[in-house]
This record gives sequence, structure tokens and C-alpha cells, in this order.
Amino acid sequence: MLTCLYDPSLPLSLWHALQVQKSRLEVAKANAAAIERKQQAKLAGRKEIEDMLLYQAMKDAELQKREVRATCGRRDWASWVGVYQLPH
Repeated sequence: MLTCLYDPSLPLSLWHALQVQKSRLEVAKANAAAIERKQQAKLAGRKEIEDMLLYQAMKDAELQKREVRATCGRRDWASWVGVYQLPH
């Protein structure tokens, strides 16, 4: 928070210049913090999407295995194990 009390020992123009400089520094700090928060939110969103895609791939692989079991029968299913692998 800026303190805007005038110091009578300083010329008014110098005091004003110092206040402007303080204000600019505070704005720059606030902008940097906002940019960091935005980047973290973007990374969290990407991680969430990656997690959903991985979960969907696991569910797809399980479904494929069940479909193979249903079509091939139990004896033939053993030969299909390992064919449907999760993406790396």
C-alpha cells in the first residue's frame, strides 16, 4: 500500500516522482503475480486434461479386453492378452 503523505523536507516534484516510482513498482509486482497465477492455472488445466485422457485410455483398453473375451471365448482370449496395451 502506498503512503502518500507529503514529506516537507523534499521538493514537491521529487516527492511526486518518488510516489510515481513506488506506484509503478507495485503495479509491476501485481502484474507479475497475476501472470504467475494465470500460468499455474493453465498448467493445472493441462494436467487435468492429461489425467482424463489417461483414464479414458485405461477404460478403452478394459472395454477392448472385454469385447475380445466375449467374441473369442476364454480359451482364445489368452492369445490376445498383451495385444491391447495402454499408450505410453
